[in-house]
Amino acid sequence: MAKLSVASAGNSAAPSNPAVSSVAAAMTPPSNNMAIATETVSALVTVTGMIDMAGVWQGLLIDTVFPETFIEHGTNRVTFQRRLLSEQAMRILMIVWKDSEHVCDHAIDAAGVSRVGSDCAPINCHNLAKRMAADANDVDRQEKKIQGIIKAAEAYGLVAKEKFKNTRQQALRGTERLHRLMLDIDGEVRPICTEIAASGPGGV
Repeated sequence: MAKLSVASAGNSAAPSNPAVSSVAAAMTPPSNNMAIATETVSALVTVTGMIDMAGVWQGLLIDTVFPETFIEHGTNRVTFQRRLLSEQAMRILMIVWKDSEHVCDHAIDAAGVSRVGSDCAPINCHNLAKRMAADANDVDRQEKKIQGIIKAAEAYGLVAKEKFKNTRQQALRGTERLHRLMLDIDGEVRPICTEIAASGPGGV
């Protein structure tokens, strides 16, 4: 068997065997591997946090909201709960809550957010649909979905409808129960957000 000639310690020339050169090159990581790994870790932490937050929403509904109201018809109960557990329901009810009387203007300003509706044009299913639709052709479909979610939220005392002036549209009003739910969500989610911030690229 032929022996490989080993370069002396003082010789800086590359190995004479091409196979050795290719193996050495393969074992040398690219300079941006660490950056890629850090971005991946950050993404893993963020996505896990998002999943945890969605779990908080669903868990609080199941543990605190659904038991407070008895829906006699089993089919309606299953349908309503399925609608409220969706991500779209969470988004819609957050908007309704933010526009409610339970959130004062000072809190809106301090949080750096804005309301969707106003005293002259309060939020309703139609303007929520226009806000969430991908395009004009999607408005009707979104409005039907939102109407279903609002009906479920009404059944569980999270939203109330109010006649607005002389229009056919009914304004959506967040209730005290919805306000309590959002405060409970804050108590559960805030530690998750703190952990995500601490586990960013610089803290991993």
